[in-house]
Amino acid sequence: MTDKVCGKSKNIIDKPIVLTVYSHTCPDLTLVDLPGITRIPMAGSDQPDNIEQITRAMANRYVSDSRTIILCVLPANADMTTSDGLQMARELDPKGIRTIGVITKIDIMDKGTSAKRMIEGKDVGLRLGFIGIKNRSQQDIIDRITVEKAIEKEELYFSTHPIYSTMPQGLLGISNLTNKLTKILFTHIKHSLPEIMKDIRQKMKETEDDLRDLGPEMPGGSAEK
Repeated sequence: MTDKVCGKSKNIIDKPIVLTVYSHTCPDLTLVDLPGITRIPMAGSDQPDNIEQITRAMANRYVSDSRTIILCVLPANADMTTSDGLQMARELDPKGIRTIGVITKIDIMDKGTSAKRMIEGKDVGLRLGFIGIKNRSQQDIIDRITVEKAIEKEELYFSTHPIYSTMPQGLLGISNLTNKLTKILFTHIKHSLPEIMKDIRQKMKETEDDLRDLGPEMPGGSAEK
């Protein structure tokens, strides 16, 4: 789908690819996967010279909606204080009530280093905190390792690691991230519901006014009108 919409030369365009996934075990969610803020166009790609403005404006438009939860994903092998995504999240959510930090690529950090301080919020603080996770590697995906198996490998990695095994386990792992997101989502929906209901009532009133302006019923009923 990406190749079809953007071409095969790593172009980034401001046009969403919409996929609908059905499952009886999942809540109703809209998940928006945004590209990272790209500063310099890649050589040999179709990326325009103003790629930074395009990606920054795109991210800003989605993230600025106060009803969204921001999942700020940061690689453990990079300096988090230089993260554009984290900076944008702090600007658009200054109170930190809807931003969760996720630290990835923990397993490919330099030997002798760890993401402990990052996960514990000692380098940069977030009100809702950080969770460290170990995703499937590209080789795992090539080898068709299932998500379930990958989560088992992740749990084993954290429970046997000399540093991460000594940390509060609630700060580590995809399962804990899922549980934390569920609780935050519930609280966020509860907080946003009065405003959403107000918006719905306003839209219903506007629609009823439009229908009234269109005049009396058509022979085929209100749908025809």
